[in-house]
Amino acid sequence: MIKIKNVFFMLIFFCLSSAYATNFIGESLSSFKLVDIIAGGQITNEDLPKPPFIIHFWATWCNACDQDTANMIELAKKYPVIGVLIHDNIEDEINWLEEENNPYHLLLNDETADLAQKMKINFLPTTFLIDEYYKIAKCSEGVINDLQNF
Repeated sequence: MIKIKNVFFMLIFFCLSSAYATNFIGESLSSFKLVDIIAGGQITNEDLPKPPFIIHFWATWCNACDQDTANMIELAKKYPVIGVLIHDNIEDEINWLEEENNPYHLLLNDETADLAQKMKINFLPTTFLIDEYYKIAKCSEGVINDLQNF
């Protein structure tokens, strides 16, 4: 039942979005306040690591996100990776982290998808490279196909 509810929310979310995340290359990172799943407490964009870093929007119920895990592990060797969980169950997330290698420097909960909407996330996973000026340098919607150029 929970997975059907999640799919329903994502379908509505995707239908209401009118732009694509890739249109935001060169734009500043949106401001936000989200909950840190691991440490607890609120995190804002001011709390993020020094750029460059990766922001990765995903969910445990998303098959493509699961396929992208190996890419996040590789990217975590070059950059801090901030995972943003969308419309997911925190217990599922914690179980997933225990089963997989955790690539995330921070893991944030965007339960209401507010940040995802601001950043026009239409697909999961969606991955952004944030440059030293806190601007979006690169974006991949779906599984990253060209990891070497990310």
